[in-house]
Amino acid sequence: MHAQHKLINFIALGSRSATPLLYTYLAEHPGICLASEETKFFSDSKEFARGLEWYESHFSRYKEEIICGELAYDYLNSAEAAGLIATIYPSARLLAVIENPLVCVRVEYIEARRARKISPAVSLSAFLKDNPEVMLRARYGRQLLHYFGLYSPNDFLVLLASDVHNNTLASLAQAYEHVGLDKSFVPASLKHLIPEEEEDTKKRSGIIKRNYRLLKKILKRFFSYVKYVVRPPKATIELVSVVARKVPLSPKLEQFLKDYYRSDVEKLSALLHRNLSAEWGFTDDVKK
Repeated sequence: MHAQHKLINFIALGSRSATPLLYTYLAEHPGICLASEETKFFSDSKEFARGLEWYESHFSRYKEEIICGELAYDYLNSAEAAGLIATIYPSARLLAVIENPLVCVRVEYIEARRARKISPAVSLSAFLKDNPEVMLRARYGRQLLHYFGLYSPNDFLVLLASDVHNNTLASLAQAYEHVGLDKSFVPASLKHLIPEEEEDTKKRSGIIKRNYRLLKKILKRFFSYVKYVVRPPKATIELVSVVARKVPLSPKLEQFLKDYYRSDVEKLSALLHRNLSAEWGFTDDVKK
């Protein structure tokens, strides 16, 4: 395969426990063309064998002015995928959202219960013991090293799930700009978060028109909010993260998980120049 520099502008890497909400908002942007389905092209040898032409056929709306990209869920934890992406699309922008690993493992636990893959009677500890790959998937420091060794920090934007939740508009604008989209676009489901601009008193119309416009704005915001509550963005796993934080960790299991992830979180902190060890609570009980 020869390096392709034009069609694919960006690839969002995963993971399922952190990215769905951001993916939903990315998909709403009118200037974006996404793969018609999750291809697994770079992570599954059988899919990769189908060839580059097959992969790029998923981007059917391609035009010069459209930004093309894939929202993938399993490229982040694959060193092989990192090498293939860098070889074929060396100029692509990369995007990832990461979550506190102590939350990630609980998200997967909740999802496994909801999908009836495990019995409700199975504890989190037993689930992790029987499914060690769940813990491996949350080792973001090790996973990101593969990509940072192939791409410059300017080409790879890493967001925290907490920032996407707490500063949605700012995080979304950052993601849009990074992949080459108009960062001023706001999805319809987030319009209610935009503060009203003060009206210029010199250009004010009559009181009836002003009241009509005010009422129209209030109703528009109200129905937008109702729609957001009744039919929220289709990102159920993101919403599960709120529930995941309520799943109790026994002192023994919490200590075990912190010991398991501590060095990886330190590695991640160094990569992102952000003290995630402190933010995620991995420094309050370091063994002497």
